[in-house]
Amino acid sequence: MISMSDEVRKFRVVRIDSDIFTIDDGTAEYNLRARKSIRKTTDIRVGDFVTVSADDNPVIESVLPRKNFLIRPAVANVDTVIIVVAPHPEPDFITADKLVVNCRLAGISPVICVNKNDIPFDLDEVTAQYGDFADGVISCSAAGRDVRALEKILFGKLSALAGQSAVGKSSLVNALTGLSRETGDLSAIGRGKNTTTRAEIVRLRRGTYIIDTPGFSMLDMHGADARGLANIYGYSRFSDGCRFGGGCTHTAEPDCAVRAAASRGETSEARYVRYVRLYRELSSLKKYGR
Repeated sequence: MISMSDEVRKFRVVRIDSDIFTIDDGTAEYNLRARKSIRKTTDIRVGDFVTVSADDNPVIESVLPRKNFLIRPAVANVDTVIIVVAPHPEPDFITADKLVVNCRLAGISPVICVNKNDIPFDLDEVTAQYGDFADGVISCSAAGRDVRALEKILFGKLSALAGQSAVGKSSLVNALTGLSRETGDLSAIGRGKNTTTRAEIVRLRRGTYIIDTPGFSMLDMHGADARGLANIYGYSRFSDGCRFGGGCTHTAEPDCAVRAAASRGETSEARYVRYVRLYRELSSLKKYGR
């Protein structure tokens, strides 16, 4: 039974199973449904704060305003998204870039986490690509229980793990919590197999929460604009050197300072190539009204 005071109590949604919502007040969890009017008008997400009716059969009666949200993974009120990559499966840096872009647009801090650091991998190259794009690059090993760098990032916040299947997100949760959540291996053709089928918040300690999310291979950039993409990628600092200044798209124009900087190694060339690809993708969507 949920104990209620005279004041309205705020609960966080930590898990959703069809029409059953698991809510947390910081000390205990409860399962209940939402009022029908709320279900019809509001897409309740893991991470949402809700109020509950104070009666014998409590239901969620309102969803409080969000400070931010992501469409994929479908989470709300997140402080940090930990974008997990690993040597195997082969990193999908396009998806990682899209996650960084979506986080920037939502006002969420993105951090790159290289898991499986017991396998040879060029961490310096990942740092070169994301050191001035994300808000940090860290290295961990879920298998080796080497998660100290990740614990520092997570402390006192609600963070979501996101990324491809089989990069070890659930294994990292296990290493952090001592739980034994199901984990997946690579398929015979080297693709990740999803074992996490829903976003779920796990309490690490009071005030520190982590969301394990399903892996994915396809991701859209919601609300992104081709012309604003250069600012998110940090290319505005080069614009004064472009022949066309602030009007340069940094894709095909002559005397582009960004392209020149990438070719000289002053900014990551691999990231620049992905920027051009995503710019054209966004331009194409706008052209065809999608």
